[in-house]
Amino acid sequence: HIARYLKKYPPEVLKQAALFEGALCQRMIALARQRLPEGFLEIFKPRLEKYTASLFSHVIFIAEASRTMSRATLFATSMDRSYVSRILSAIAQSQNKPSIGIQPQFLSASRRYKSPAVDIMGVIDTSQVETYIRIGAPKGSLRAIGSVNIIERLASMASASQIYGKAPDKKTLFFAMQHSTSYEMLKTSHALKDICRRQGYQLVVKPHPHQEIPILNEVRSIFSDCPNVRVLSRESDTYEALVRCAIVIGLFSGVLMEAAIYGTKVIVSSFNELDESIDFSKRGLAIKTRNSIELEQAISDLLEDGPLSKSLQVSREMYLINNPQYYPPYTTSYLDQFVTASINE
Repeated sequence: HIARYLKKYPPEVLKQAALFEGALCQRMIALARQRLPEGFLEIFKPRLEKYTASLFSHVIFIAEASRTMSRATLFATSMDRSYVSRILSAIAQSQNKPSIGIQPQFLSASRRYKSPAVDIMGVIDTSQVETYIRIGAPKGSLRAIGSVNIIERLASMASASQIYGKAPDKKTLFFAMQHSTSYEMLKTSHALKDICRRQGYQLVVKPHPHQEIPILNEVRSIFSDCPNVRVLSRESDTYEALVRCAIVIGLFSGVLMEAAIYGTKVIVSSFNELDESIDFSKRGLAIKTRNSIELEQAISDLLEDGPLSKSLQVSREMYLINNPQYYPPYTTSYLDQFVTASINE
């Protein structure tokens, strides 16, 4: 990181990097040693050294941004989770500059997330407004503006439908795997294997791009003797496969929300408790099942346009009424208006 500044700053500034790489790093290691077993500390030490070395460039960047802020009209950031963006938000506020954030990904009401540091946060949808309020954000500081990522993926589904046909196979299911949820993925895999064998459904299994290899290998093993099941690679085209299927099944992968907004029937297969902030059934976008019996019943109902299917159609439309940023054509107009209004205020 320091190399970036070698040509820009004199030696008396650059030599301050030694403080971060030397004394500060040693102090942090000493504090860590008081709390961590020695063996774990040896594993953690290289990361700590890398982190402290990067602090010098972060300090330089914050100092430069602070000077630039005096000429700025607006400070905009992403989800303001990093300490750098939160410091810059504080600097903007100290200079009476408006600050906004744009949420790129879902958050849950857990301790890993903090209330926004910016003045106004543009969030994915109305349910995320409620989640932000649960972690301490003032209600008036939130705007539901949509997500560039989701809008782009909706457009991808629309394009895939044009290429591969708008009518999905009514007997084909799509299982969107989720990483870091091994219990749920294995339980759902076993349940779907039995259901597909009994009912003759076709199943497409799509691993998450960051799916853990041991879990993926175990899922492949579960379905290895099922000729009606196809397990895709982590790199395969999600949307090409998705538009060919009648129902999407998963836990809380973003694919479920995107498919539901687009109009595909979605089932949340949750064999454990699922926080309501990441439960798409709470938004009216999915049917939630808690065991293999409920899962099989939901699949049958949705395929036959039964009562669950009809109620899901109504609740999905209500979601879109409350979140018109996701109506086609899939554009970022709400986000654009949010940024423009923030500049003009």
